[in-house]
Amino acid sequence: MSKNGGILHSGFVPYEAPNLLSAFSGVTPGNHGVYSYWHIHNEDYVPRIWDASDIKVPMLWQMEEFQDTSFGVLNLFCTYPPYPINGKMISYLQQPSLRGCFPKEYIKELLRKGYQYTSDVFVGLGYGQDNPSSGKESTPRDEYYRLFEETEKARVDVALDMMKECDTVITNLTIIDRLSHFFWQEIDDGSPIKTEDTLLFKAYSFLDKVVEKFIDEMSSESNLFIFSEIGYGPLINFISINNFLEKGNLLVREQAQTKWTKTFAFESVQGSHGININVKGNYKYGTVQGNDYEKVRRDVIEYLKTLINPKTYLPMFRIVQERENTFDGPLTAGAPDIMVEMADNRFVPLGDEYWSSRVHRINQNGWHRKDSIWTAHGALFNGIKKDASIMDITPTIFDLLGAEKKRKFSGKSIIS
Repeated sequence: MSKNGGILHSGFVPYEAPNLLSAFSGVTPGNHGVYSYWHIHNEDYVPRIWDASDIKVPMLWQMEEFQDTSFGVLNLFCTYPPYPINGKMISYLQQPSLRGCFPKEYIKELLRKGYQYTSDVFVGLGYGQDNPSSGKESTPRDEYYRLFEETEKARVDVALDMMKECDTVITNLTIIDRLSHFFWQEIDDGSPIKTEDTLLFKAYSFLDKVVEKFIDEMSSESNLFIFSEIGYGPLINFISINNFLEKGNLLVREQAQTKWTKTFAFESVQGSHGININVKGNYKYGTVQGNDYEKVRRDVIEYLKTLINPKTYLPMFRIVQERENTFDGPLTAGAPDIMVEMADNRFVPLGDEYWSSRVHRINQNGWHRKDSIWTAHGALFNGIKKDASIMDITPTIFDLLGAEKKRKFSGKSIIS
């Protein structure tokens, strides 16, 4: 495996939702419209989860070039609710559901075969949630790992089962991502824990064996393509941009609640790394008239550029700019009005409080980075060592499957 591969660069924001949509549609966020797990602009200020019916561009398994290719699609964001494809699908669930697969009887078929498939999202919500008011305790460290490994083993079993019937199987394995959020400190500088005793070492060792399983099932004509849409690094703290907007009289709170009728700007949903302008007509209690939009946005940008990180006493942001200077495409208006990049990536924008308070972000100590990896096994990848982009994934799969490229992609094939 080490003979093939390189660095994989993600998008402006290293976040699973937009990056996976880009990876498997071949187009940028400005063209597919997804910037987080949730819609960015919501009239009532309550972020709404994206679902499959919201996506306006075809995914790989929906493209006409592959109408005769059967796909197994497993645990990919924005495949819920599941829909008919040439093959089988188990959705990425962000809420409890018994209707998470296509065909609809597929889960029952897997149960008859002895596969106990479950969603890791519900396992992940069990760690770091000590809350005296709820009476619930967090899951112990070793038990948390055991639950995740069992969940991932079941997912691998299903992927191997899909391989028996489908031409191409796309699987999202999440154990490293979930553990990196909560246990990065075990491998960080100065950690007293031996590397081989850390949960992340156990997770990587487990996935090494998974790769061996996939290789064992491959024919001489098969190719295994592995990539991560995000890298990882240490997290010191989440920064509430809303707190700074409040200090700048751009956001008003009364009794800890945002007073929308007096607010001009507010932080967008988590993972989007942006700020929204409270435009009248776009929001229920909008305060900014359309002809004042550009001036207000420019004033907010200039204010954000003055901010100092209270933990480092250095500038807060490396980049503060308009969304159209970050993205291009017909769906750029779906992005936050203003995009930011932290000057120190050990600090991360907290995001809209409605969801950030519900997913226990403050317990995390690891966070995404823009650079990750890709590697591969198979004749078509022999000797290829170079860096690539998340936008190169779809054109690479086109070449792997010998499909003619009839559409325009934002990237280029790794193997061509």
